[in-house]
Amino acid sequence: SPSGGFHDAGYAAGKAMAEAHARDEFVGGDASRRRGAAVLKPGPISGTRVLGGGAEVPLWAALGPLATVMRALPLPDAVAQMTPVHVDNVARAAVAAATEDSFAGAYRAMSNAELIERFGDESSR
Repeated sequence: SPSGGFHDAGYAAGKAMAEAHARDEFVGGDASRRRGAAVLKPGPISGTRVLGGGAEVPLWAALGPLATVMRALPLPDAVAQMTPVHVDNVARAAVAAATEDSFAGAYRAMSNAELIERFGDESSR
């Protein structure tokens, strides 16, 4: 796959378009529907990747310790947003956005930091 330049610009533009669509098209509606939109913005995702043949790649083995070190350091926000987040945090956020009344009728973008802090269990903090 291509790297850098045009590909990165297209990827960023596509993400921005998807976020704008979620914000502009899926929020509101009549009271019975109370549509909303949540955009999850994770950094690198840690967990176990299962490949097509069933082989498992333990991404957590490298990314878990890296996340612990990064959370302990006073990093600038731009760097802190690249702290690995566990896949379970992302899953908990997606379930909350789909099921909790606090998300209904609203647009919500969840940063990597929020995914780590709000949706992590005690072992991932």
